Amino acid sequence: MFKVNNSPDFKPAPGYIKVNTLRQYWENSTDFDTYLHDSILLGEGVSTQEHHEIWKFFQPKFMMTYELYNYAQFFEMIMYRVCKNLIKQCVTVVEFKHIFGMVFDDDGILSLERERAIFEKVQKLIQHLFPLFKMKIIASGLKIVGKDHIQTQIDAIFEAPKYSNLVVGFDMVNEEDFTPDIDHFLP
Repeated sequence: MFKVNNSPDFKPAPGYIKVNTLRQYWENSTDFDTYLHDSILLGEGVSTQEHHEIWKFFQPKFMMTYELYNYAQFFEMIMYRVCKNLIKQCVTVVEFKHIFGMVFDDDGILSLERERAIFEKVQKLIQHLFPLFKMKIIASGLKIVGKDHIQTQIDAIFEAPKYSNLVVGFDMVNEEDFTPDIDHFLP
């Protein structure tokens, strides 16, 4: 897994090794880069496109990169880049599926207001270049994590209008046949 921190006096938590240090243990740094690349991207090594089987290859990618793309500074940079790439494809309205409470910085998990502010900032930056661009958020809950997690996402939907009108929907996600049915979350 990755641990992300820009601070020059950062001391990694037990069990974490800096990527540059880890790279030195490999006989060939290019081989390490290839390993890292193949570990993160789905790639051609996947033997199936069948939706049930592909999750065995797909789900570990999220776990490996979680701390990288949810680190607030990178999260903002990634969103900006994704939006710019979508504009190149003539997409002007984007609905991001987003799990609230997972974006963090060096001080911990960001508040809903701060997370929403990242979306607003990226939208304004893109609208400066492309005024017709619009961004919306579909709050997403991970069924595999359970009822409490789903409830926190629903709570975020009710809190979000205090800060913004970007949140427009809700979705429960994960591979459908191997996680609880929707009615499990009804109460």
